[in-house]
Amino acid sequence: MLIDPDRIQHLPVPFMNQDHAEEGRLINAAAEKVDAFREGKVGAEAVRAALEALYAHTWAHFSREEAAMLEASFPAHTFHQAEHVRILGELGEAERRFKESGEAEPVAEYLAGFPRWFEQHINSMDAVTARYVAEWGR
Repeated sequence: MLIDPDRIQHLPVPFMNQDHAEEGRLINAAAEKVDAFREGKVGAEAVRAALEALYAHTWAHFSREEAAMLEASFPAHTFHQAEHVRILGELGEAERRFKESGEAEPVAEYLAGFPRWFEQHINSMDAVTARYVAEWGR
């Protein structure tokens, strides 16, 4: 398990906590599918489906956060949004590479590094955003 759901920081905005829990679950599921693929237990389609589910959720998750930031007139919205755009680009690239090559190593390496970013992002950008949104927004 790459992300322990019990170690995800709880924020004062419920939808963000729900999205983070689901993000963690999907990252873990994608990593498990990649491991199973490497062991010959599942085919490439199972990995592709897990990566597609992760990307779709991540896009929706980031969209909800960005809508809340705009609604609350969060001053650092563009900075936070730029980080979302960067991560979606990296995740999409990892997914594309796997679809084209069928090689597990690059996507496994990407997923292995994701938890560090995820924790740092929640503890910094999302924590500040959530406090602001809880006070001034939804």
